[in-house]
Amino acid sequence: MKFLAAGDQAQGEPPVDFNSYIGTGVLSSGKANFVPLTLKPGTYFAACFVTDPATHKPHAMIGMTRFITVR
Repeated sequence: MKFLAAGDQAQGEPPVDFNSYIGTGVLSSGKANFVPLTLKPGTYFAACFVTDPATHKPHAMIGMTRFITVR
């Protein structure tokens, strides 16, 4: 999150591979979307980068993140 918050001032390699991501379309409030994945065991990070209209920040910057553990 520190890397993302730094924006253009971020230094070094990103802590994630932004070229290997799974994305979905933007949904209306109250709707759901499911994405089938085949993941190897490990810990993954999910974040929403849609911009919040009130704060003008990506949702991830205001808490829409989750670590997911696959066993």
